[in-house]
Amino acid sequence: MSSLHWYQRTFFQTLIRERQVRFGFVVTTLVLIFALVGPVLVPFEPTALIGMTYGPPQGKSFLGYDYIGHDVWSRVLSGGASIIWMTLAASLVALIIGSSLGIFAAFARNKIDQFFCWASGRSTKKMVTTAPML
Repeated sequence: MSSLHWYQRTFFQTLIRERQVRFGFVVTTLVLIFALVGPVLVPFEPTALIGMTYGPPQGKSFLGYDYIGHDVWSRVLSGGASIIWMTLAASLVALIIGSSLGIFAAFARNKIDQFFCWASGRSTKKMVTTAPML
């Protein structure tokens, strides 16, 4: 038990020392803060038509106006929370489906297990070979 604690401690110390990890943590934290606090800070209603079409930034509108006249800054701040919830929901659905298929394949064994291994191997190979071509 003590060796596990030692390993965890050294792993997190190593992560904290890495500059890329710290940068990623700071960026992720800022995105989460803006997503959660953003709807409270919006200067205008996100669907309100308050400016001219493709208007420049002025006053409380830091990013200007879109093709209809909505304030872009208000829409960005109010849209962050829905993106966080969609990400969490998609991750949860993927976890449930993947765990269910894994448990089913483990109990069924033989043909079904071989099929899942074959299908996952083929899809992984396609992703690995397709990504560099893009």
